[in-house]
Amino acid sequence: MIRSLGLLVYFFMAQIISCVGAFTYKSFTDYEWLDRVYNAASIGGILSTEYIGLLNEALYPALLMSDMIIILPFLLKRKEKICRKISTGSTLYFICLGIVLNFVVSVVVNMIPTKNYDRLMSVVLTGNPIMVILVSGIFAPIVEEIIFRYKIIDVLENIYNPKVALFLSSFLFGVAHMNRVQSLYAFIFGIVLGKIYQKEHNLLPSIIVHITVNAGSVLYEYSSDVVRFILLSGVLLSVFILLKYKNKNIYV
Repeated sequence: MIRSLGLLVYFFMAQIISCVGAFTYKSFTDYEWLDRVYNAASIGGILSTEYIGLLNEALYPALLMSDMIIILPFLLKRKEKICRKISTGSTLYFICLGIVLNFVVSVVVNMIPTKNYDRLMSVVLTGNPIMVILVSGIFAPIVEEIIFRYKIIDVLENIYNPKVALFLSSFLFGVAHMNRVQSLYAFIFGIVLGKIYQKEHNLLPSIIVHITVNAGSVLYEYSSDVVRFILLSGVLLSVFILLKYKNKNIYV
């Protein structure tokens, strides 16, 4: 358990160090940016869109840097392949599962008071769309799957039975999000991802599901009403595909 907590601390420290480094570098190399940050905070407050947008100019590169710091040691020191190839049918299945999970999570979140969560999402979506999709939609899921599924579940399974390992890893995954709403659905989402990983003994399926959920959420928020309608139509198609393959062996 101590080693699992150590991995969680490593996860946070990489982000903190990267953020401190990025903001310090930006402050000392771009005085105009620093003045705009100060003016935006003075005029609009620290919750203003302009202020948050300026901070995100340093935040997203910092998060991208932290993702690289986290991923690199595991890629260099791994003794076996983290991800193994899966069939086209399996890939489609897990993408559809991610689409449906994303829809379910969105419905649940919209049904509960989410003032702080809405504020958090406004912060997330203030950045450059390409950078937001790259960091939040792609790299964050990969990093989180490596830490919370590939490493923490494996570590805990050496101490506890698989069910306890799944619960504890999902709990830590929820804690890592540090937001009441996010922590709740991250815990539930972590159980789903953990079950997939334990069943497949392969990180690729859970990565596909996780990327689909995160990237889908970001794309939905940035999309027009027409594109949103198309995305929502994809939920129905995904349900059909999941039901079609429910009792079939589509895995490699």
